[in-house]
Amino acid sequence: MLELRNVNAFYGRAQVLFDISLNVGEGECVALLGRNGAGKTTTLLSTMNLVTHSGEILFKGSPLSGRQPFDIAKVGVGFVPDSRRIFPTLSVEENLNLGKKAGHDGQAKWSIDRVYEVFPKLRQIAGRDGGNLSGGEQQMLSIARALMGNPEIVMLDEPTEGLAPVIVEDLIEIIATLKRERMTVLLVEQNVSAALSLAERCYIYDHGYITGEKTSREIAGDDSLKRELLGV
Repeated sequence: MLELRNVNAFYGRAQVLFDISLNVGEGECVALLGRNGAGKTTTLLSTMNLVTHSGEILFKGSPLSGRQPFDIAKVGVGFVPDSRRIFPTLSVEENLNLGKKAGHDGQAKWSIDRVYEVFPKLRQIAGRDGGNLSGGEQQMLSIARALMGNPEIVMLDEPTEGLAPVIVEDLIEIIATLKRERMTVLLVEQNVSAALSLAERCYIYDHGYITGEKTSREIAGDDSLKRELLGV
């Protein structure tokens, strides 16, 4: 569904990605793993054309490079940034409705009612302003708002970062629910155990390069790899 071919990315004159090539199949959950600053978030930003980059980025065989981010969202790529980007003066339900659109086929699998079914906490706080939510509530809202756009793939950037363990467990279960429904997921996650519990395959990043591709089971059983490449 999503393929990157020899992608290089830059912040000004500094190059931060070097010939990144990866793919995510339909209905698959793939994780990008590595130390902070390794280039994982920049990979997602490049996919959304939010940073300068070269190389090919294809979604369902069609190029994304050169398109505006809103056009990339329209064709079915959902993006949940690590900053969440909740509108603080709008209610939970107003934030959700801002993300509302039908899918590429005109269908709307994700509606307010469906979102509240998967995120029951959001139903309870539907009238509360986004700025008055906890970090975990904002993260749930950010993911739910992306789903309201009925994407075919959702890219999640550090969804559990800075959250209490009980909230992390809730978010892992939510992402697992998306997997059971065959949602395609590209996950950047510093919590290695959470990522390995969700992803089928992982790409290992180090200093802007992909240094390996392994199954989650292979990584889970390799303590040396986790220490050397992931810093855990």
